[in-house]
Amino acid sequence: MRPYPIGTMAAYYWYGIEYNVFPIDLAQHWAGVIGRSNQASAEIAQVARANGRAEVLQALRNAITADTDLADIGRSLFGYISDELGAGKIGIREALRAASQIAASTGQSKEVSDTLERVQDAYFRFVEDSIRVLSVLSKG
Repeated sequence: MRPYPIGTMAAYYWYGIEYNVFPIDLAQHWAGVIGRSNQASAEIAQVARANGRAEVLQALRNAITADTDLADIGRSLFGYISDELGAGKIGIREALRAASQIAASTGQSKEVSDTLERVQDAYFRFVEDSIRVLSVLSKG
């Protein structure tokens, strides 16, 4: 991921945590590193000190700046999800669910949403077909 302003990174972590792409400690680690570099605002310091998911999300939301390009954040998260899926760290169902939620909430184009919907449909058809085939094969 390319370097982003701190407020934009806050959005990246907020969306990633909100849609279960990564755990809260990832954002807290980032906030701690930023805090040690003297670039942190009070909001970023709150992220590092927050207790629990709700507090981390609220602190991140407070740090998001008005100039944040949410569509760009969504695309970056798609890349992260792709990497995690390719490495076998998350399953296809989880990846598609998160990607669809991120697409809807970060202002992705209709084309992106439609593409994700087609991929989900194809995945579920594949699962249903696999179940049917295995059921037939189990009966000999």
